[in-house]
Amino acid sequence: MRRLWLLLPCALLPLVSACGPEPRYSGNVETGRVTDNGQPAPTSEGAAPAPSATAGTNMDSQKDAKFQEFERQFAGSPDMVALTKASWLTSRGNYYGEQGELNKAIADFKEAIQLKPDHAPAHMSLSIAYGEKRMFEEALTVLNAAPRKMRMGGKEIGGTEFDLLTAKTRIYLLMGDKPRTIECAKKAIQAANDPERREYIAAATRAGVVTQDDSETISLLQGLIRELQDN
Repeated sequence: MRRLWLLLPCALLPLVSACGPEPRYSGNVETGRVTDNGQPAPTSEGAAPAPSATAGTNMDSQKDAKFQEFERQFAGSPDMVALTKASWLTSRGNYYGEQGELNKAIADFKEAIQLKPDHAPAHMSLSIAYGEKRMFEEALTVLNAAPRKMRMGGKEIGGTEFDLLTAKTRIYLLMGDKPRTIECAKKAIQAANDPERREYIAAATRAGVVTQDDSETISLLQGLIRELQDN
């Protein structure tokens, strides 16, 4: 079974227009710079290098520096401070996960959830980390407790049910539970048509953090259902 880190639904990790895109480790992370309209925007200016490029760097010190930067940038907005910290930790956790450093990844995801309990991407990534470690019950517990809405920019954003069900599909597939894999895959496809999901995708597309809809993931789910039903 190939690694699942890069198989998350396209609209799961980005944060919609209320708060800017999710920082990802691809050499740099967001610094918390804001645009003229007061919203966060990604930038490589002054960004901390990715762990792979900083051999010997104390990652705790890097985290402390970033957190202090977010606290200065968003002073007076505890919600935004929590959001940017949780997003940064989820980004670093995803990097660790892609490198196979699952314990470090899990620690970052757990800290992100502690900082912002409704941070959906951290819950999804934590479930994948547990799945990679074959800790399936833990993965399902995380997904069952994951938020259906996330508060960003002063409002609640829904539309994550599709992502939760897709993640559950993967866990059941890894467990070899064919009936539940098929059941969750079918429910995920139905959830893609939820009005909140369509609104979520539309907002993320307008913000420029998503370049495609759920069609590719839906196609994969449909193919998986056919393959399992034929065998």
